[in-house]
Amino acid sequence: MISDIFNTELFVDIQTGTYQAGISRDVADHIIKNLDSILKPEYIYHATPCHAVEIEEFHMSPRPVTPAQFRQFIDNTGYQTEAEVEGWGWTWDNGWTKKDNLTWKEPFGNTADRIYTELADNVPVLQVSCNDARAFCDWLKIETGIRFRLSSEQEWEVFAYSVGVFGMNDPVARDVITFPSTTIDFIEMLAVQLTDTAILYPGLVWEWTDSWFDAYPGADDHDEYGTTYKVLRGGSLMSAPIQKAREYRFRRCPTARSPFYSFRVVY
Repeated sequence: MISDIFNTELFVDIQTGTYQAGISRDVADHIIKNLDSILKPEYIYHATPCHAVEIEEFHMSPRPVTPAQFRQFIDNTGYQTEAEVEGWGWTWDNGWTKKDNLTWKEPFGNTADRIYTELADNVPVLQVSCNDARAFCDWLKIETGIRFRLSSEQEWEVFAYSVGVFGMNDPVARDVITFPSTTIDFIEMLAVQLTDTAILYPGLVWEWTDSWFDAYPGADDHDEYGTTYKVLRGGSLMSAPIQKAREYRFRRCPTARSPFYSFRVVY
C-alpha cells in the first residue's frame, strides 16, 4: 500500500520561520580564490547573495523515492517517462553520452542495472526528469489525500541545514575525494551508502526541486536566469565536494534525465 511505503511519521519536520539561504559575495570570493576545482567562478556566484527566506512548515521525505515506489506509480497510471517516450537518456561513459533505451528501469545500460534492480527498495530512482517527478507527486497526492509535491530549492536548503549538510565555506567542501570512474563504480559506491538509518543524507544523487533557476534578490544578472532551467540540489557521488554543499545550485532543463538525478517529496 502507498501509505505503507510513505510513512509520514518518518518525515523530517521543518518549522515555520525565517532562515538564511545562499552565501555572501565575500564568502564566494574566498571560495573561488582557494578552490582547487575546474568549476567556473559563476557557478559559485549563483549561490549569492546570502538572504533571508520565509518558510512555512513542511515535511521532507527522509529518503529519495525508490524504483519500487516509482513502479507503483507507473503500474497504476500507465505513465511513460520522458526517457521512455523519447527513447534515450544521458549516461556517463568517459564523458557524457546520449544512449538509446535508458529509462528509470535500466538507467545505465550496462551491468550496473542489475545492482540497481536488486536494490529497488532502497536505491533512489534514477533517469527521471523534473517533469516525471512532478507527475509522480501529482499521482501520490491523489492516492493518499496528502498534498505531496516537490520542494522549493529554499525548502531543500533549509532541510539540508537541519540534517547537518555542510556549507560551501566549510573545510569539507574543499576536501579531495575519490570519484567513481564508471557507472558501475557509481552504483557500487551508492550501494555501500544505503544504511538502515531513517535518513538517507544528500550527496549521493542530485535531487530535483520545483524552483526555476532564477537570480537571488540583489544578485547580478545572468543569461541563464529565468524560466528555462529547474534547480537540482545536493550533488552526487560524481560531484566535486563543493557541489555537495547545501547552498550549491545546479540547473538543468525540466526534461533532463541521467543516472545521477532523483527526487524527494514534501508535504
